[in-house]
Amino acid sequence: MGRPGPLARRWSKRTARNAPVASPTNFISGIPTFIRQVRNEASKVTWPTWAETVRTGIMVVILTTFLGLFFFAVDSVFSRVVTFLLSLAA
Repeated sequence: MGRPGPLARRWSKRTARNAPVASPTNFISGIPTFIRQVRNEASKVTWPTWAETVRTGIMVVILTTFLGLFFFAVDSVFSRVVTFLLSLAA
């Protein structure tokens, strides 16, 4: 495969030199802060109502069924065309 190019060497030197080193105590002490931030961001989310969730679920089922039938039909047509073309060659 050969030697890595200059960009790969430069990237590996840069990341090795600038990589932050996290001590285990910083990691442990940062967990409560992380959880607090997650709860704060989750409180800002506008959650859908039950009616919106049901309506969206019904649309997904209908569209999935429609697309399944559509692709079944397209596949059936292609299958018959290929079968016909192969019967001509035999």
